[in-house]
Amino acid sequence: FPVTIGPSKTSNYYMGGVKTNGTLWTWGDSLSSLGLGAASAITRSLPTQVGAKTTWTDVVLGGTNRMGAIGDSGQTVYVWGADLGAWSQTTASSPVALFADNFGAKAVYPSMLGSHTMVLSTDGSLYAIGMQKNGEFGDNGIMGSGVADLSGHIPRKIENGTWKAIATGNSHTLGLIS
Repeated sequence: FPVTIGPSKTSNYYMGGVKTNGTLWTWGDSLSSLGLGAASAITRSLPTQVGAKTTWTDVVLGGTNRMGAIGDSGQTVYVWGADLGAWSQTTASSPVALFADNFGAKAVYPSMLGSHTMVLSTDGSLYAIGMQKNGEFGDNGIMGSGVADLSGHIPRKIENGTWKAIATGNSHTLGLIS
């Protein structure tokens, strides 16, 4: 059952990729991060298609149990998995849209060990989603208190200019402004 996939991404336990025909594929060992609708742990040793959409453009991996993708030909950001942060420890076993249609997503940056995700739009706007404990959003929010700010369940626009590049870490985010 050979499947030809463009550049694939890898995490601790699973992988994902988008085929040239726009379909999304995942495989590996995961609690719910494969996006296949299974609410319990599953393992797939071969690439398995996620849903029927043919408009995926990219897939990103976060930590041991989170995944996200850009679908609808770059217009919608989707996330799924466990400990999404965006819903305060909620699990989604299939892709769930974060923004309204026609958002214009350029890239999604989930933190590998933390519980925040940054989304860069095609117009250079930056959005933070999830939980911050140490100022991960870069919006002068909670810093060093050890108490989680769960208000990030709604994407928060970061007002600091036009963003060119982003990188996320466990408890930090780095960005380049033009």
